Parts: sequence; structure tokens; C-alpha cells
Amino acid sequence: MPKKCDHLSVGVLIFDKKGHLLLIERANFPFGFAPVAGHLDGLPARERAKEEALSEVGLEVKRMSDMLEFPLNRNNPCRREGGSHHVWHIYKAAEWEGASSQTAEAKQVIWADRKKLKELADRAELYTKGQITDSAWRANPGLEPVWRDWLSFFKLI
Repeated sequence: MPKKCDHLSVGVLIFDKKGHLLLIERANFPFGFAPVAGHLDGLPARERAKEEALSEVGLEVKRMSDMLEFPLNRNNPCRREGGSHHVWHIYKAAEWEGASSQTAEAKQVIWADRKKLKELADRAELYTKGQITDSAWRANPGLEPVWRDWLSFFKLI
């Protein structure tokens, strides 16, 4: 049984030297592609961000910078009890090492260029409008809707 939602989340945008963004296809709800992310669960946001990168994709983040000047709240569901919205802390990995790898939390790990991000965002738009069924989404997802919003906010799509 998942823990009760603390409504506090962290995300880490990790780019390669070509400017491709690391995304995982989530193996569990909420389904879709997303950057490294997770709940704070009582830890400081920066510490949790580094732990999430290591546990989700096997990368050790050495340095990171804030993407947001202050945390922002977004409506987005999670699998935890009461998980309907989250206050987000989002960072950009400035220095990291290791090779990205698939873990139990990810069906796959990809490095997405802007064209792929746009394709995944467009699919998310169709899904949120009800034009893609849940089963079709699960079989071939786009960006997790909250991440479509964040990547648009950061002008990455």
C-alpha cells in the first residue's frame, strides 16, 4: 500500500551534451514519460532530487541549479492516498556522472530532443482532452500531463 501523499515533489531536468532531456517511461501510475521526480518524504528537496536521480536512472548528480525561484503548486495525481496536487521543487542537473540505466520504476529511459518532446506533449494534450483511452495511453503514452505543463512553462516545448 502506498504511503499517504505529502503533496511535496521534486523534479530534476538532466540534459546530455546535445541538449537532449532524460525521460523515463513510468512503469507505475501515473503513466507517461517524465523527467526524474519523486516525493520529498521529509527530506530536503535538494537531497531528495539527488536520491531520485540515483534510484530512478542510476546517475549521480554532483551539482544542480534551481529552475524555480520558489516552489509552485500543480494539480496532478499520484498513486498515493490523497495525491491530487503537489508543490514542486524543480532543478536542472549542472553536473552529473554515470550511465543512465533502466530501473524497476522505469519501463524505459530515453534522451528526448525537442522534436520528441513536442511529439510526447501533443500526445499528452490528446489524452487530457479524452481523445486517447486509458488503455491506449498506457500502451503508448506521451508526457505525463503535469510535465507537459512544466516543460511548457520552462519553454522547452
